Amino acid sequence: MVPGMVKEMLRDLVPLVVEGGIDVDGMDVPDLGALQRATDRAVDRRSMELFSPVGPTCVIAVATLRWVVGAVVAGDTVLAGTVLARLRPEAPDNAVATVGSCIGVALELLDDWMPG
Repeated sequence: MVPGMVKEMLRDLVPLVVEGGIDVDGMDVPDLGALQRATDRAVDRRSMELFSPVGPTCVIAVATLRWVVGAVVAGDTVLAGTVLARLRPEAPDNAVATVGSCIGVALELLDDWMPG
């Protein structure tokens, strides 16, 4: 548990819930079913954003994975571990690879290599 994690998650999800047609500011008694559906869509969309890198985020994730794989192939697990330790949960400025973007790229490669 990271302090402030829930607040940060809600900050990220509220705009997506609002896009789903839920007025979070004007709701006195929420339609719980509609709120749940909008929240589910928001979580799915946020997960897609985190695990489906595009543009600079994808380039950085691919470069990071190549570096890690190269280190492992060369037997340099210390370097591989050092590179992996630099991954961050999120990088708003796209300056470093994120855990989600690296997982997303790796899973996409596996899907391409092993369809079905």
